[in-house]
Amino acid sequence: DVHWTGALANPGNHAGPWINAARACFALGRAADASWALGWAFRPTSVDWRRAQLAKLEPAWRAAGFDVPFDLPAAQRHGLEALERGELDLALRCFRWCDAVDPKNSVVKHHLATTYAMMGRVYETVRELSAAEGDDGPRQAGHTLLQQQKYTPAVQAFQYASLRGGDADDWRQLALAAWFAEDDEVAATAYRQVIEASPDGVDSQTLHGYAVVLNATGQYEAAEHVARQLVEQARDDALFYSTGMHSTARALLGQGRAAEAVQYAHERGVIHRDIKPD
Repeated sequence: DVHWTGALANPGNHAGPWINAARACFALGRAADASWALGWAFRPTSVDWRRAQLAKLEPAWRAAGFDVPFDLPAAQRHGLEALERGELDLALRCFRWCDAVDPKNSVVKHHLATTYAMMGRVYETVRELSAAEGDDGPRQAGHTLLQQQKYTPAVQAFQYASLRGGDADDWRQLALAAWFAEDDEVAATAYRQVIEASPDGVDSQTLHGYAVVLNATGQYEAAEHVARQLVEQARDDALFYSTGMHSTARALLGQGRAAEAVQYAHERGVIHRDIKPD
């Protein structure tokens, strides 16, 4: 406890206190805690210093019977196998050790990011990919989280990435993540940015999504405008033409224009036998 407290209280994050904490953990049979401490110890150090310390610590590591291989290639393979089986905690231990041994290895950082993304841990995903990819890290973190179907963390990563600006595709990815996260307010803002960043126009899928979330957030006048644009654009696409008409009618109803909504539907051939325009 004394060594651990000293390491945590270490203002410059120097390696020495963490090495002492790791040795104490090995002596107590707490190999997982020792590995965690060494992760903090090794990151800011030189290659030669790490190599010398690893040689000293290898006997204690192997004697502990830890479930993470000591050698980097073996630990990386073990982590990938654990990741494939869905054993995320084991994968994380393996990749954290790999990162401690080789802190500048961008492949390891990508493995770490994928593991954190599968856990839904947005901060760590952004941190690892930023270390590997620089300014593009937050955007890549959003994509990784979206791929893992962690929609709310993906929204957070894309929003952070948007602070540096972005093109239409970046905003479209934020809108998609927000759509799946059922965050209509964020989706509406993102779709608006897509349109503003697309002077040559946008596809019907974007107009459809924008109209739906505008209706969902009660922005009926804006929804009517976007939905009518979709209807005009998608005349040769039965699916989007139909969804555009539906969104237009819903926007009209939201504005209290029920008779106009029915008339609109009849004029476009959407006729219900129980509803008459008059």
